[in-house]
Amino acid sequence: MRVLVVGLGNRMYGDDGYGDLLAQFLEECGASGFDVFHGAHLGLGMLGYLAGYDVIVFIDIVERGLVEEGPGSVGILEIDPSKAGVAEYAYMFSRETDNHSVSPAHLIALLYAAGQYRGTAYIIGVVPESLEFGKPVSEPVKKATGRVLEMLDNLLAKLGLGNYTIPKDCVEEKMQRISGLVLD
Repeated sequence: MRVLVVGLGNRMYGDDGYGDLLAQFLEECGASGFDVFHGAHLGLGMLGYLAGYDVIVFIDIVERGLVEEGPGSVGILEIDPSKAGVAEYAYMFSRETDNHSVSPAHLIALLYAAGQYRGTAYIIGVVPESLEFGKPVSEPVKKATGRVLEMLDNLLAKLGLGNYTIPKDCVEEKMQRISGLVLD
């Protein structure tokens, strides 16, 4: 089974960059058994990188109400394009987007429609505290890292992925050491 973990977000906008940072730290700390991709804020530009996997797990910030309320709340959402109805596809393909403002659900729907992806995808989402330009990742979101990694671990185990490593302590330590905007 080929699994891809995709971190999303623009690091210049506070908590929005969290998923991309988490992907960087997973790589730096030696995560193994699955591929990691820095999706940053590439939007449609990452479609080619997503094709060919059996499972895709996005790590991103999500709006309040999609998971528990409050900054730093974490939840998991399933994206199964085979269960989407015609009305849902029509909405996704008709809404105004640009290269950078597409959701993981939109990306998966496009891949599915093109015959490039037939699996179920997931979003491990964190509710942001601030999306303000020039701000670092907030404390509530940084503190959510342990829960995010636990959800990732549980999901990979449930899916039957064997022989993988999530270096939780290393990733959490790197996330807690962030004190300002991280652009590298």
